[in-house]
Amino acid sequence: AGPMVELLGFHRQAFQELFEHEDGLCISARGLNFGRVLLSFMKLYCEFTCPAAGFGRRQQQQHPLVFVLNVGKGDTQMRIVEEVARMDCRTLPVFADFSSQADQAVAHAGHDFAPTTSPRRLPRIVTNELPPHEREVMYREGGVFMASNRILVVDLLSGRVPTSRISGFLVNNAERITEGSPEAFVLRLFRESNKVGFIKAFSENCVTLKSGFGKIQKLMRLLYVKNLLLWPRFRVEIKEALDLHPPQVVDLRVPMTENVKVIQSCLMAIMRACIKEINQTHHVFPSHTTNPNAET
Repeated sequence: AGPMVELLGFHRQAFQELFEHEDGLCISARGLNFGRVLLSFMKLYCEFTCPAAGFGRRQQQQHPLVFVLNVGKGDTQMRIVEEVARMDCRTLPVFADFSSQADQAVAHAGHDFAPTTSPRRLPRIVTNELPPHEREVMYREGGVFMASNRILVVDLLSGRVPTSRISGFLVNNAERITEGSPEAFVLRLFRESNKVGFIKAFSENCVTLKSGFGKIQKLMRLLYVKNLLLWPRFRVEIKEALDLHPPQVVDLRVPMTENVKVIQSCLMAIMRACIKEINQTHHVFPSHTTNPNAET
C-alpha cells in the first residue's frame, strides 16, 4: 500500500489559504511538491458531504461534484487515486475542526460541508468505455472525477452533467491553459451557468508564466479566478521547513586506471600545445593559460 502521504507545514498553510478563497491560482516554485495540496483538496471533497439543494443540513446530505483537469491519463490517474487513498489530511485545520466538533460545518463556496458517514470514497476515472447513461448516474451521485476534456465537453453540452450541481473544478498544470484549449472552454461553460462553484488552479512552472506580457493576468482571466497565491522558495515558511533537513553532499571519486591516466596525460599535452600555438599567432588566451596546470 505504501507509506502515508504527509504534508509539510507550508503545504498545510497553502491549503488553508486556498480553502478560504472560493477561487484562486496557486503558483509555487519547482521541487516543493505542491501536488500534495491538490491531493488534499481531492481528499477533502471525497470524504465530505454537503446539504442537497432544498434540504436542511441534517435532512439530506450529498457528495459535492468536483472535476479535476490536467492530471494526465491511464497510469498517471491510477497513481493519483492511490496517493489520495494514502493521504492523511487529519492535520489540516478543516479536518481538525470536524474531528473536534463533528456538528460544526465549514462554510465554503456556498455549501456547508460535514463529515460523511458513508464508506471512504476515492476519485473516479471517467473513460469513453463508460456508457453515457452510466456517466450521468455517476455525476448525480457526486464525488471527485477525472475525465478527459473531450468527454467532459460532450457531457456538459448534452446536459448529462448538471452544471448547477457542480461544486467546482480543480485545475492542475494551469500554465498549459490557453484561449483555444479545451480546458478553457470547459471552464467557460461552467462559469456561464454556475456563478457559485469554485475554481482552484495550481502551477509549478513559474518560469513559463513570467515570460511574455501580462501572462498571469490573462491566465487568471481564462480561469475565472481573482486571487493569486505565490509560494516562491524564499518564503519564510518554506525556508524554515527546508532548513530543518539540509541537503547532504557526498563527493564520490572513482580512481583512474593506469590506461586512463595515460590518456589524460596525452590529452593535456595536446591541449597545452594547441593553446601555445594559438597564443603565438592570435593572443586570444590570457597569459595564465600557458601554465601547465591551467587545463585542470
